[in-house]
Amino acid sequence: MEEIYVEWSGPYTYEDVVNYNENRIETKKFAVKPTDFGLYQIYGAHPIYGDNVLIYIGKTEQKFLERLNGRSVIEYNQDADNVQIYLGKIYYDDALLHNDALEDISKAESLLIHYHAPAKNSSNINSLKFADENYRVINLGTFRSLSKEISTTAFTKEHKIYTLIESIAEELKVEKSKIYNEEDGYGFFISDDIWFGLEYELWNNNTTLILASTKKINQKFEPYKIIDNEEWFYLSLYGEQNIIIQEIKKYQNKATSNAK
Repeated sequence: MEEIYVEWSGPYTYEDVVNYNENRIETKKFAVKPTDFGLYQIYGAHPIYGDNVLIYIGKTEQKFLERLNGRSVIEYNQDADNVQIYLGKIYYDDALLHNDALEDISKAESLLIHYHAPAKNSSNINSLKFADENYRVINLGTFRSLSKEISTTAFTKEHKIYTLIESIAEELKVEKSKIYNEEDGYGFFISDDIWFGLEYELWNNNTTLILASTKKINQKFEPYKIIDNEEWFYLSLYGEQNIIIQEIKKYQNKATSNAK
């Protein structure tokens, strides 16, 4: 497994970074300098999550002081005067600037965002750009709220299941906008009262894809949970994509026939 080490330094104020001057004595506190490039974390106020929380993770191929100058996520924060910034640089044992440094920065950013889901990030939240690659990000120094170590291994299975659901949706001509993507599951309705997809609570119990309904369609459907005073039942689905689609169509056709 590839390992990407990120050396973090901070906290710094916005002025510390954008007004950085190498000739000033106080700038010696910068283990990672604003003239470097790499990854950065921004901590500030959020109306739901509170004060001084992680709100953004980003990357830059420019100098930090250039990229962060005028960033709206900082300037328009409701407590902009107290925003804190942490700077991260890819660390290599031989201290040389590797040709793959920019790719390592992108891979580290993608995994850090996907894992921590900062409130102001939008890309890499619901999907992992480099999910098919096997790598680990190890944070060093003052990495604040970040996890010490994260790997793609934890997300590989999740990514494959999402991709499978989306592929089945496409096969069944279900628009991507119709896919339900919330904190309890990921999937879509195949009829008015039958839902197909991944239910996270059942997934944690080793059940992956399911058909779920408020009706006990047959004896194979097991009681699951009550939502808005309605009892739900589920059927676990296994096998390759074509087998799952055949099973879905069987119940889809049955629901259509019953509706006539």
